[in-house]
Amino acid sequence: MTRSNKSLIVETIDSLIADYHKGKTAMTMQNSESSPVFYARVAGLLYLTIIICGIYSEVFVRGSLVVMGDAAGTANNILASEGLFRIGFAADILMLLCDVAIAVLFYVLLKPVSRIDRALTVREVLDKGKS
Repeated sequence: MTRSNKSLIVETIDSLIADYHKGKTAMTMQNSESSPVFYARVAGLLYLTIIICGIYSEVFVRGSLVVMGDAAGTANNILASEGLFRIGFAADILMLLCDVAIAVLFYVLLKPVSRIDRALTVREVLDKGKS
């Protein structure tokens, strides 16, 4: 790498860091639907959905259908309340889907953080190469 390429990279990284400190990072976007705050709120709503579905599924569905130590009694309860069992199963699937969506939202939310980390790391490496 030539001296001019190193200085160009250092200037680019310096401008990225300066923009970051001014609040003009990749996280700052014009559209409110692509804002990190919007994504964070959606993730929060998904977490609330997981909590509500989990409590409902465990306490109300399984609590009323499962008979401890009696598999036949549990099977009879499930056959007698098939709709309730299906609703509990649907709540479990909804929790799983919300969990996948939260993973995607975290990826989107934390994507700019790694970009800055990479820029700072390259800057440190280049600064060590100067001395």
